[in-house]
Amino acid sequence: MCLFIIGIRYIYMDLPLEMACAQYSIIANALLNGGDLYSEYWDIKPPFIFIIYAAAQLLVGYGPEQIFILSSAASIGTLLGIYFAAKHGPGGRKAGLIAALIWAIISADRTIQANYPNTEVFINCFLVWAFALLLHARQRTSNTKYFVGIGFLFAAASLFKHVNAITAAVIMLYHFYISLKSNNSFTAIRHITIVSLIGFFSWAAVFVYFYYQKRLPETWDALIIFNQEYAGDILKNILSLANFETLFPLNIFKPVSYTHLRAHETSLH
Repeated sequence: MCLFIIGIRYIYMDLPLEMACAQYSIIANALLNGGDLYSEYWDIKPPFIFIIYAAAQLLVGYGPEQIFILSSAASIGTLLGIYFAAKHGPGGRKAGLIAALIWAIISADRTIQANYPNTEVFINCFLVWAFALLLHARQRTSNTKYFVGIGFLFAAASLFKHVNAITAAVIMLYHFYISLKSNNSFTAIRHITIVSLIGFFSWAAVFVYFYYQKRLPETWDALIIFNQEYAGDILKNILSLANFETLFPLNIFKPVSYTHLRAHETSLH
């Protein structure tokens, strides 16, 4: 499966870059040449994606090879994480192999751009390993040490996109719920505290770094203010899900002709 993942990406290595990947590559190259993130080179993503791209460029250079290395490494890392997580279920090793095979096939789908090293590819890798480690930790009596690793994995995922802090919170709430049923709620609270503190100090380190670089206002504006305005009112967004057409847009389930779209645009004007 690993050879399949590598082979598919090697075949398509010279394809034109997807827009976001091209942007990450350009910004990472600029940073390696002395550019300043968020002040000279602006983006609304946390810094980890640019660090990963910069590391790849230091390793193999600025070109298609970096895309090949990043995409292959992230997909194989996710493959191993999925196998490790799934084998903890009732199906054991067989379930792990089937889950890994499904991932290997999906991760090669060019239609959904799964073969590109976009932020989601790395997020998948860190989150699946955090979940796998959580399942592993729950089978151990002395499992607190595992939650240090889980905390860093969740923090890393959030440093690609802020929203993964919510994913981490949901998974840890699941851990608390299961622990509550087995009368281990205080242990779960300790685990949640460890994970939360690691996440907090990871983000604090980012802002402290940019503070000493005298670029904190630009960083805060890019990562916090702009994203707040971009997302809009959270409560309104949640309440909008009460609308069936918002949850399940009809355009997803049936093709819409170009003529129909043009007619709709005309009626709006």
